[in-house]
Order: sequence, then structure tokens, then C-alpha cells
Amino acid sequence: MAGIDIPRPPKTDCAYVYDCLRNEIMSGRISPNERVVESYYAEKLGVSRTPVREALRLLERDGLVNFQPKRGATVRDVLREDEVEEVFRLRALLQMSCVKETVERITPGELAAMAGCNGACAAAIEAEEVESFFRNYDKFNKLLLEASKMPLLHKLLMYLENFDPITSISGLYGGRPDLQVRHIAVSTWKLRRRGLREHMAIWTALEQRDEAGYAVALRIHLTSCDDACREGLRMLKEKGYM
Repeated sequence: MAGIDIPRPPKTDCAYVYDCLRNEIMSGRISPNERVVESYYAEKLGVSRTPVREALRLLERDGLVNFQPKRGATVRDVLREDEVEEVFRLRALLQMSCVKETVERITPGELAAMAGCNGACAAAIEAEEVESFFRNYDKFNKLLLEASKMPLLHKLLMYLENFDPITSISGLYGGRPDLQVRHIAVSTWKLRRRGLREHMAIWTALEQRDEAGYAVALRIHLTSCDDACREGLRMLKEKGYM
């Protein structure tokens, strides 16, 4: 069997539909409280209604859609202010709970990849390339979350991503992904430079295996991101989007 390249099986129809619908919801292209009609998306995605129905149940499990009498599946509404604060609090608690594991288990390969992300973000700032900045900024965060090697905790954090408070609001702006909460935290070049400095401080502490230093750097980053998100949400509320 050595040397035989066994291809990975293709996604099931349900997994394919789930990914497509989740992306549409998270980008805001499907609006809050909008119906997700099985027949429409089955035809649009080229599948039967069964995988669409199965995917909608998974999206309900993930908190992205609700099933309502006589309306079927609808995209969940914008979070209330108290729910937003709960998301921030839970996210911080989970990330701070794995400080020790992250410092101990992060690999040289992950550190190198994170350094590459920081370098790419710096270049994107210099060239004012927004998409490149977001792509590498998000990749850094993804690597950081995976570094603890705690799969259940990682799943819980990914679940909280589904409760991004700005998700459905971004549909009001034509589905611009940069208006999601994690991007509102770095919505200006000034904030992006600050975010990069914080990522570099996180990387330095991890590279030095400095648990106390990493805890401080991570706490500073979480606090500044949440404060920037609150300010962004406040501005949207003043403009009547919430």
C-alpha cells in the first residue's frame, strides 16, 4: 500500500449546503429574520431538498437559524446588547483558560506561520491592502486558537464565532465581511496597526515560552478588541442599524 495516494472523499451534499449557507449568513448576504426556503436553495445549489433540510438543522444547532411555526427556517435576529456582552465574556474566559497549554504546546511550525502572518499584515498596512490584512490577521487568530491542542475548547470558540454580533447587520452594507465584529475591531489603519502590535507581543511571548507575558499580552488584546467592537456597535446603533 505504500506510495498509493488515496484521495479524500468529497463533501456530502449536506456538508456542502451547510458551508454555503453558513457563509451566506455569516457574510450578511442572508438578512436577519429572512426565510431560508428549502426549495430555492436546493435549486440554487443543485441538490435535493433533503440535504438542505439537514443543513438547516445543523445551522439551528449552531445558533444561526431558528425554526418558526408557519415560516420554517429563518436567520436569527441581531443579538441584544446583553447577549453581545455575554459573547465577549465567554470568549475571553475560554481563551484565557488555555494560556498554559498554548505556551507549552505551540509548535515551531505554528510560530513560524504566525510570524509570517504578522509580516504579511505589516506589508498589507504599508500597501494599504485591506483584504490581505484581514486574511492574514484572521489566519494568525486561527493558528493561535489551534495552538492549545484542546479540540473541545476550540470547538466551543468556533461556536461562539457563530454569535458574531455584527453578522446579520453586515447584510445592510451589502454583505461586506469587514463589518463583522472581529473586523470592526480593526476597521481603521490606526486600529490595524494597534492590532498588529498586539499580535506581535503575543508572538514574542509565545516564542519565548513566557506564560506570564503571554497572559498579559492576550488580555490586552482581548480587551482592546472588545472595546473597539463595543464602540463600533454603538456607532451602528446611533445610525439606526441596531
